[in-house]
Amino acid sequence: MPTKTMIKADAQTGHEAPVQTRNVGTRLLRVRAKTVNDDERSVDAVLATENPVTTIDWRDMEYVDEVLQIDRGEYSDQLPMLDSHNRYELKDIIGSVRNIRMESGELVGTLHFSDDEDGDRAFRKMRGGHLTDVSVGFQITERTRIPKGETAMINGKSYKAEARGMHVITGWRLFEVSA
Repeated sequence: MPTKTMIKADAQTGHEAPVQTRNVGTRLLRVRAKTVNDDERSVDAVLATENPVTTIDWRDMEYVDEVLQIDRGEYSDQLPMLDSHNRYELKDIIGSVRNIRMESGELVGTLHFSDDEDGDRAFRKMRGGHLTDVSVGFQITERTRIPKGETAMINGKSYKAEARGMHVITGWRLFEVSA
């Protein structure tokens, strides 16, 4: 039987309640090379899809298939674009992501590279075809777990956990995109 997990903030501290060991996820996705705009130092990239991704369930320490329900995600008008998910130093910010939108069932955004040494380096690598992927960082706020072999209807969509269990992420916040 599917189980729903709400990951909520503690009322007194405002911190995430320890429902699960890890509630942050990442995804690896491709830039759309044909959309490079040299004048704006930008390129479009797919930020999220509903395709299943194999990941580790840190609570049970086993592999599961994880699906993001795209229409259940939250994001702001502009997000930081980081170097390898690092945000500890100013140089780690290599640009920003703007114009985040839905296109044909995918979440897409326009990567804008900063006009400094670090942004230049990343833009040149992307322009030259060496940097072809981005990875997104997101916080999971709600999920439904489907045991292996079971099927569940979640928000009007049917999901079947086949070879392993499945997590359907029904609440999430996109907070960064990394090169």
